[in-house]
Amino acid sequence: MLVEFFAPWCGHCQKLAPEYEAAATRLKGLVTLAKVDCTANSETCARFGVNGYPTLKIFRNGEDSSAYDGPRSADGIVSHMKKQASPSSVELKTADDLDRLLHSFDASVVGFFSDAGSAQLAEFLKAAGVLRDSYRFAHTSIPELLERNQIQGEAVVLFRPPHLNSKFEDSSVRYTDAVSTSGLRRFIKENIFGMCPHLTNENKEQLMGRDLLTVFFDVDYLHNPKGSNYWRNR
Repeated sequence: MLVEFFAPWCGHCQKLAPEYEAAATRLKGLVTLAKVDCTANSETCARFGVNGYPTLKIFRNGEDSSAYDGPRSADGIVSHMKKQASPSSVELKTADDLDRLLHSFDASVVGFFSDAGSAQLAEFLKAAGVLRDSYRFAHTSIPELLERNQIQGEAVVLFRPPHLNSKFEDSSVRYTDAVSTSGLRRFIKENIFGMCPHLTNENKEQLMGRDLLTVFFDVDYLHNPKGSNYWRNR
């Protein structure tokens, strides 16, 4: 459940209102969106530590789970909350499942484990639960998928988006340490964008704190991926 704590006089709340309503309509039946007027329910807002408007919070099973820090457009809210409603890590059961996951505009972190009772899998799922807002996770223990990806034993692999594959770097990077939340966070942060990241509205917050030489050119990975990568390669 996503809850907006607002005040009727707040300009930012008024700007958010139509986007929030549109998102609520599109998410009906999947995720509930609610609003609390803090001028009429001050005790409730105080109980949840609201000290600015609008404040958005995600609730799970009736408990305050986390602050919502996703986009504040209808599209962004829908995308963010669909991820929140789905498992933190998708279980892959077939080669087609893996192909569909990897053929995406987003990077994917996939854990390959010996069986469903693996201690490393338990750690991986714990890390996925913490990092789910920022990255995509999946896992499998299907022998065919381990063999296909040349996994001996167990491993976690970061697959970069296919449209950003180039001859200048590997399209996938293997995590070699024991699985832990802090270790995976550091590994993904260091490797997910590669040598030449594509800046988008979705990843700009993650890229903002880095020292980057930024190049502006006509990027269109839907209709002209070859032309886009012509300049990126240079």
